[in-house]
Amino acid sequence: MRLDEFRKEWPVLKTLFLMAEELFDATNPSSAADLGIGPTFDELLEVCWRYVALRVKPLAVGGRSSDVRDLGIYFWRRQALDTLENAIRGVGLAGVTPVPILGSPDWLDTSYLRRFQWAGILAEGKLRDFLDGKRLSEIDGRVVVEIIRARTADGVSNATIKRDLVALSSVINFAIDQGWLEHNPVLVRTRRLKERREPIVLPRQEDIALVIKRAPGMVKDLIRIAAMATGAREDELLRARREDVNHDRRQLTILGKRNRRRTIDLEPFGGYELIRALPSHVGTPLLFWHSIGESYKNFASQFAAIVSRTAVGAADQGIDFRPFRFHDLRHWHAVHWLKSGRSIYALQQRLGHASVKTTEVYLRAGYLTHDEQQVAMAGAHNVAQCGAQPELRGAAQA
Repeated sequence: MRLDEFRKEWPVLKTLFLMAEELFDATNPSSAADLGIGPTFDELLEVCWRYVALRVKPLAVGGRSSDVRDLGIYFWRRQALDTLENAIRGVGLAGVTPVPILGSPDWLDTSYLRRFQWAGILAEGKLRDFLDGKRLSEIDGRVVVEIIRARTADGVSNATIKRDLVALSSVINFAIDQGWLEHNPVLVRTRRLKERREPIVLPRQEDIALVIKRAPGMVKDLIRIAAMATGAREDELLRARREDVNHDRRQLTILGKRNRRRTIDLEPFGGYELIRALPSHVGTPLLFWHSIGESYKNFASQFAAIVSRTAVGAADQGIDFRPFRFHDLRHWHAVHWLKSGRSIYALQQRLGHASVKTTEVYLRAGYLTHDEQQVAMAGAHNVAQCGAQPELRGAAQA
């Protein structure tokens, strides 16, 4: 079976990849994937596959039949993904109502829509030069090694190479499920590929200020609250609702990784005043919204575009500007938390790390003096002996 024959399956496969990609971005912001503390792309792709297979039901209305390929149309993909996101946040797959789709399969065969069809990362993406014209059975270990060597020589990071190979591995797994192949030569080499952990680089105050100046709407507030107040991940803040704010205790309860709830004290760094000042919209319960109460979608890409425009504007004016990611604001908050003499154990709870070992990366990042490191670790020792520190007692009880 050649790749051009395999593409007949891509209206559905394309949708599964796009759904998994959005879920991966939401559950693995920035360096979370490098730290290995979020679900893998392969795992999310399997969830999407099961969801579409079990829960998305085509309809026939007025004599016109639809089929599951209509998920290739953005409108239906968006509805299916929204329902799945709600399921992941709430009751899980078992409680999701089937998502009906309606339309003509012929729509996907028109020349107009074909322009928007994703022929797949294999044919149109970074792996095209290695895979075009090959049969699936010809994708063996030697091809994978060739991909890794060539991409490494081009300066591509191991994390990016691994994402490409995970996607390729998912396609091979699909072929195995269909009985077309028996083995996956990609999987073992993907596991051996070690990801280099990028050093933590804090954005400067002046860089943050420049981005805030150019940021539209409530993106300004997201930057301030993430960097100066909470250290929360972008997806955690984007899901936060007004009802999650406890004004009496000045706390914010958020839904973190793997649906784990945690409560953040808003007193440090003036966080409560920033959140209390946020405008509300009658059409949404969310703390952060845009336009007429709409939620933010693909925020990571939007933020990257804002930073890019800021860099261009700064260059035109001869201003020294160093681009940064939204996740770097979380690092900024963590380092300043420790430099203020607070406990690393309290920071672990605040950031939602499952283990303090993950949080200890900030001790080795090069931003703390020896004395500041000792104070942070002494605080952790004291907490272990004496219980929660006073500043986190409210959170511990919530």
